[in-house]
Amino acid sequence: MSEQEVLVLPPEQLVIDGDWPVDTGLRASIEEMGQITPISVADLGNGKYKVLDGRGRVIVCKALGIFIKAVVREPDLERGALFSSPAAVTLAGNVTRPNRLSEARALQALEGTPDEDLLRVSGLSKSERRARLVLLCLAPQFQKLLEKGELSVTAAKQLIRLPHAEQMQAYEAAKERAGKPKPSAIQIDWAVREIQAKKQPVIPVPAPTITVADGGNHRVDPVAVASAIRKLLPGVHRHQAKVLIKAIEILERL
Repeated sequence: MSEQEVLVLPPEQLVIDGDWPVDTGLRASIEEMGQITPISVADLGNGKYKVLDGRGRVIVCKALGIFIKAVVREPDLERGALFSSPAAVTLAGNVTRPNRLSEARALQALEGTPDEDLLRVSGLSKSERRARLVLLCLAPQFQKLLEKGELSVTAAKQLIRLPHAEQMQAYEAAKERAGKPKPSAIQIDWAVREIQAKKQPVIPVPAPTITVADGGNHRVDPVAVASAIRKLLPGVHRHQAKVLIKAIEILERL
């Protein structure tokens, strides 16, 4: 049998070590798109196969009552064999079907494991692992939204710049500005900046020079104006400053 030949097996032919919970995020994904990546199994004979990699997919497929795609491999090729914990297997299963929050929780559970082993079992570099772990700074309600796909990873990274209590304040402000229940990452970024700006001490700023010599006259320099506004109002986003520059340029031509 070719190592790459994909089998379609009924759940009762698969043998799994241990007791594994159903990953709700993975279940939703498989319900929507089906099983995309085959699991890895070892042939035990008598029509039985030991699951080496992809236990999460097997548990979900069993719960859904669907057959499972599998590829026969040698047991020593199992990525999940590095550790017997569910956290390590969650990481191995998420490489081809990423679930950022599940990966973060699994990495947290494996705290203290050598970097070399974490890289081998997860396929994630140190910076990629840090990017996952920082998502655990989200307030619980936003972790649920992230798992459901109702909050993007980009938006989540904006919210974690604030403590839990202020994350909801920023999200509600962004919703109000957007005029819809699901604000964009940019709108959340603006709301976060506004909250951060309010917490900064007020420091007197000297009046900036916003004109430049133009022959015998002085004219307003739009770049200087935008720069001055950003210094005086830290919550103003650079994109807003660019709009101000354009507006000033148009006014000058009138």
